[in-house]
Amino acid sequence: MIAGTSSSFAQGAVIFANNSSSYINLVSSGGTNRVTGSAGTYDYGLFLGSAGTTSIDSMQLVDTTGSPNAPTVAGFAGILSGGTVNSPGNVINTLGWTANVQYAFFVAGWAASAGSYDNAVTTQAYNGISTLGFITPATGTTPIPNIFGTAAGQIGGFNLTAGPEPATIAIGGLGAAALLLFRRRK
Repeated sequence: MIAGTSSSFAQGAVIFANNSSSYINLVSSGGTNRVTGSAGTYDYGLFLGSAGTTSIDSMQLVDTTGSPNAPTVAGFAGILSGGTVNSPGNVINTLGWTANVQYAFFVAGWAASAGSYDNAVTTQAYNGISTLGFITPATGTTPIPNIFGTAAGQIGGFNLTAGPEPATIAIGGLGAAALLLFRRRK
């Protein structure tokens, strides 16, 4: 009985919600706007890994949340609210994350119609990923840290785009231009 009680106190919690300093934007041919759409149009996932992890592919998905109904006029555009996530999270995972241990994390977003983040990337549906963040989950007796914000370790907003990232397109364009220049010289 004592072992069960002590292990429950070791579980960690983080807040999986953004705010006005960390909006999620949708980049389309019409420009960049905050993500809007009916509830469930986009999904967001919290991926955690050990503190030295720097790739989302080496992290585990520990929680997902769908987008709220986010019409621009209601002020909810670009906002997600996954609430408080307690270890071990709300999806099947094997990461036994605990309080008072630092973890690396990413937040990814994708079109819910794609099914998963990986599938959204593969099918070039709308998808995006945050910068790398670091968080130390807390127990319910201490302030529970938010993964979004402007403090050290927190992440700001990020963009969802369809197809290759704009930087990838630019690099590809430069490479094609270089090939044309070298071809003309011969």
